[in-house]
Amino acid sequence: MPHSKSIPEGEQVLAELYIKCREPFLNFARSFLLVGEEQILEIYQECFIDLYLQKIKTREYRTFTCSLKTYLFSIGRNKILNYIRDHGKYTRVTLSDYIPEIENPEEEEEWKKTQEKIFPIVQRMKEPCNQLLSLYYWEGKDMKKIAEILHFKNEKVAKSKKYKCMQALKEKLSSLF
Repeated sequence: MPHSKSIPEGEQVLAELYIKCREPFLNFARSFLLVGEEQILEIYQECFIDLYLQKIKTREYRTFTCSLKTYLFSIGRNKILNYIRDHGKYTRVTLSDYIPEIENPEEEEEWKKTQEKIFPIVQRMKEPCNQLLSLYYWEGKDMKKIAEILHFKNEKVAKSKKYKCMQALKEKLSSLF
């Protein structure tokens, strides 16, 4: 493997590993949707430093049963979850953020008007969001049934998709309300 004269071979390999894993890690971290780009970059750097100090420098990586990339992503996942927990970044988005609670019959008319505004927006959303949200909010299906209908791997995947769809819907609705 060719290397620069100014960088020792070991450091060159480390730099190449850093670059090789960077974009896949950033894309992985973006999937959490709750962490900004600056935090993602900072977390990646922290993960790489941890990997280097704890496993590469001490040569413990030789006993790994997984790749360095897999181990790096594992560190990253834990750091992202800790960041979300510590900074209170997890917020559930539900239609009730935009739909009034109906406590008496007079509010029924308000609900119908709101539903008339929201349903067409949901129907214009891309697949699977339009179908998923319709099944959940208008047809009352549970996540297990939705996963089955939409051919998702499992209920957990359906919940994750619903969250992403709700984020997209929230953006669309914020211009209406």
